[in-house]
Amino acid sequence: MSLDLLVRELAARGGVAYRDQLPVRKDALTGAVNAGLILRPRRGVYALAGADEALLLARMVRGARSHRSAALVHGWSVVSRPPRPELVVPRGRSARIPDGVDRRATIRWRLLSREEIDEACTCAIETVVDCLRDLPADEAVPVADSALRSGRVSVDELASALAVDHRRGSRSARTLVGSLSPFAESVLESRLRMLGESIPDVDLRSQVEICGSGWDARVDLADPDLGIVAEADGFAWHGDRAALRRDCLRYNRLTCAGWRVLRFSFEAIFRDPDHVRQSLHDVAGQQQRIREAGLTPWAASLRRP
Repeated sequence: MSLDLLVRELAARGGVAYRDQLPVRKDALTGAVNAGLILRPRRGVYALAGADEALLLARMVRGARSHRSAALVHGWSVVSRPPRPELVVPRGRSARIPDGVDRRATIRWRLLSREEIDEACTCAIETVVDCLRDLPADEAVPVADSALRSGRVSVDELASALAVDHRRGSRSARTLVGSLSPFAESVLESRLRMLGESIPDVDLRSQVEICGSGWDARVDLADPDLGIVAEADGFAWHGDRAALRRDCLRYNRLTCAGWRVLRFSFEAIFRDPDHVRQSLHDVAGQQQRIREAGLTPWAASLRRP
């Protein structure tokens, strides 16, 4: 293999590979390292300059990217990137972790499959299980929702995996599975739905379809019984005059159809959750009294299957 092909092979593997993944003679590798074309961060591991930090560290410990680091590899949404790469290392390899790696990454230990080690990334189902077990719910649920939305993981698969999982955090993870939704379209929606779950008698559902005479709308979240719409408003979606006109028209139509519409910004959802919960609590009480009076004007605009 020529040096050019060697560099291409490394690039095809994300910029980092084990020695046994590179079909090239030892003298060729040594020559590439000496020439400064590639790096050897530790014995048996070769990398291109500027390779992804999480992948590099995973290869150096012969482990796998996990949790949010793995979720990003799978293309799923996360609330925030982890401050340090999150890795899983096979049990019994503590002594083999190079000096300093434990300060550059968050490391956990468990069994890994051969494929996970080869790919340096936990598989789809294990990534979600890891997040549900080890991360705070407001970080884990958006990842799980995104995984469900991708179609690569199902609720039944998660429930089955957690049913036989007796590690720390598995019990609380099992309680989260029933609240997941494949319909949430963003981390904002996932987090807003979670805040709604803390309000008694409020049942926010993702991506509810509402229609009127000559118009229809798919709202972020709605409680069809109480006639509440909760919208998670990201700035990018509402940043020009056309978007403003569209939103005003949408808001007016929903209001005229009898819905109580609450709109929450990113800052409110993630930095002022008490305001969100109080708003939902207050409007739920008002809507409950309207319903008890036998008035449910919003029900006529619900799209039925």
